[in-house]
Amino acid sequence: MKERDHANKVATNGKLSKIDHFVGKAEIGEYAKSLGLPTTLFMPGFYVSNLPSSMVKTPNGYIFPSPADADAQYPMFDAANDTGKFVKAIFLNKDKTLGKEIYGAEKYYTPVEVAKAFEEAFPVDGKGTQYVPIKGEQFVQTLKGYGMSDKIAEEMLENMYLMNKEYGYYAGAELKESLSVSRLFSLASSELMIARHGSPYYSCRVLQERTHLQRSQVIRLLM
Repeated sequence: MKERDHANKVATNGKLSKIDHFVGKAEIGEYAKSLGLPTTLFMPGFYVSNLPSSMVKTPNGYIFPSPADADAQYPMFDAANDTGKFVKAIFLNKDKTLGKEIYGAEKYYTPVEVAKAFEEAFPVDGKGTQYVPIKGEQFVQTLKGYGMSDKIAEEMLENMYLMNKEYGYYAGAELKESLSVSRLFSLASSELMIARHGSPYYSCRVLQERTHLQRSQVIRLLM
């Protein structure tokens, strides 16, 4: 555990110490390399399937609450439809991809652009969707209101902080080389990705399944 805590802090200049999910995957990649195995690491981006349940319906419409900065970079990725395209491209381009990291993302989106993509995917129900910056503590308390443990809620918060330019989901790496590998295949746009994975009604249903007290707490925290 001490070694992992050290790795977390080194990766983010000592500021994030709870990103175990990401560090665990990095450790697997390093272990494969240490064995001398021919290795290409495919690194999926932010799953767009997470977005419908991340949107919150308020009396004034949907909002995308996020503790990430306004200029944070979300590497949007449609895992269900585009994973195979990247993996197939890796095998078809072995000479170009062996020993490299391939980033699975269509492009980087700011939170404002994420909200705009949601609105464009659902021009009627999602009309006026806005990004709303919230404090880290608000984010944690909201997740805990949904039943998450302190540990998981705090890790999720730091995962969101990784989107900030200070750190970067891929440590600020460009997507150009990875996208050039997958150029033979058409990747979904963010708007199409969102439309495939749900609608505002999904978010409504999730909230309706909570108690009235929980719903009120969530909306109060996010407003």
